[in-house]
Amino acid sequence: MAETRNPFEHHHHHGHDHDHDHGAPLEEEFDPAQQSLNDALRVSFWVLKVAMLIVVVFYLCSNIFSVPSTEVAVRLRFGQIVGEPGKQVINPGGPHFALPFPIEQVVRIPTSVQQFDLATEFWFNLTPDQVGLTLDQLATAGASTPKALNPERDGSLITGDANIVHARWSLSYKVIDPVAYLKNVGDEKAALAVVHSAAEAGILRSVARLTADEVVKGQIDREEAIRNIQQTLDALETGVRVEQLSIAQPTPPMAVRDAFQAVTRAESNKARDIEKALQDRATILGAAAGEAHKPLLGMIRAYEKDLVAGDQAAIAKREAQIDEAFGTLNTGAEFGTVPISGAAAQVINEALSYRSSIGAQIEADASRFRNYYDTFKNDPARRRIVINRLWQEARRDLLTGDVETMYVPPGHAWIKLNRDPNVTHERQMDDLKARGLSTSGTGLKRGESPAPRGNP
Repeated sequence: MAETRNPFEHHHHHGHDHDHDHGAPLEEEFDPAQQSLNDALRVSFWVLKVAMLIVVVFYLCSNIFSVPSTEVAVRLRFGQIVGEPGKQVINPGGPHFALPFPIEQVVRIPTSVQQFDLATEFWFNLTPDQVGLTLDQLATAGASTPKALNPERDGSLITGDANIVHARWSLSYKVIDPVAYLKNVGDEKAALAVVHSAAEAGILRSVARLTADEVVKGQIDREEAIRNIQQTLDALETGVRVEQLSIAQPTPPMAVRDAFQAVTRAESNKARDIEKALQDRATILGAAAGEAHKPLLGMIRAYEKDLVAGDQAAIAKREAQIDEAFGTLNTGAEFGTVPISGAAAQVINEALSYRSSIGAQIEADASRFRNYYDTFKNDPARRRIVINRLWQEARRDLLTGDVETMYVPPGHAWIKLNRDPNVTHERQMDDLKARGLSTSGTGLKRGESPAPRGNP
């Protein structure tokens, strides 16, 4: 009977015999591969360690930072500000080191001036096609222009005299206390919201103290408005300071804008007329007395004041001052020692010249009269000559002048006249014209007289 073998058992013995017979050669065959694998593992592990080291270095150095000139920085360690009070803010410059996130966090805070506009908060609502138009353009835009105020849609301001106005505003601010800003505000978006609300409240308070005319004319105390806004920001400890506040396009409601403009134009015309009157006044006074017109007015007003007070000594003093001023053409030390010029100086110089000429003429007449008097008194033989000469001078003055009526002393006086006929004719023609009579067709010739008037 054939022997039956277990295939598993045969396989077992076969494997055993194989391992036993060829063990040494297999070990020699796999040693290089194993060695290569080990070398590769060692290299990979070394590369992994280097990579991990690099990652750790990059992680540790990931929070090295610098601060630009428009910002400051604050380090937070687990949400708390790092540093002693007064040394918590990192100023511009660098580099600076902070532990990696989430251990420490660097918060940058802008220190440059920030600006925003309140363009719609106190302005009437506009349609898209009206945005950008001026007030005059809006006023001529027809039925689409907002005429009646709609409180639900339009923004406005109530003034101290219970009127309504509209205006646009611009405000700028900056962070001056980064620590307070970080603690109580947090970021730029929150800061904008806080300052915006404070600005609205401050503007409302400031406008409530003014009249509508003052607001429309832009006569707003911006310093007071800024103080009102700053008080709110300081009370909230925001660390923010308001830099500037400006108003643009202040206007009354469109329904009454024409009336406001009419009043404004009238006031402008009034101011222009007053200015022109002042200029004319200065021109006239300057032409009258030059630069001395103001001191002279002061001198005259002082004199009038003394007259009202009845102070005779002061009145005499002022009169002497005025006489001396016009005599010397100078206002004197008390009134600035200003030279008097213009028409006043011209009149005074003409008066002085006339006084001098009249004085010389009177002196000449007095000297001639004294000569006649001495001759008439001391030389009886020549009295007739003196009398005839005086009559000749009288006749010459009468006949060469324009005297028509002569008065002679009582008694008999014989005067021989031989008037120039041309002069007589001209006076007769002038007399006719004065009476409204025509001189044409009279037939008068030179030297002839018209018919006498009145009774023959």
